Amino acid sequence: TQVRELASANAIALEEGQVAFHFVARKNKVRRLMLSDELAAKLRDGGLAIIERPERDRIEHALVPAAIALRVLLISERAVRFFNRAGQPIGVADEAGEATLPAEGSQPSPKEEASPAKFIVIKRAPKG
Repeated sequence: TQVRELASANAIALEEGQVAFHFVARKNKVRRLMLSDELAAKLRDGGLAIIERPERDRIEHALVPAAIALRVLLISERAVRFFNRAGQPIGVADEAGEATLPAEGSQPSPKEEASPAKFIVIKRAPKG
């Protein structure tokens, strides 16, 4: 598919680090990427986005530049899982703690004024 081709051709190499970055995958599953400070900052600032990279038997995720995420939005808004773009964040929690998730069949609208975004930190309870 076009989304897989865009994701594969433009994916940013994951630099594993100490920053746990959480996002919501399909079916409301919370996924975590361990990223470098630099990559996490670029995601928070909107320079990078997380998109789905559909494979034959599963859906993987890829970090891509914002310009690629905008192209993917035109193909399938649902394939963009986290994108902190001005006025229309996807997967970013609002002031009430509700994440703005892509809706099936919805189309992106023109940019609006940016409002401050909040990020959700999810901690697991210790085992045992």
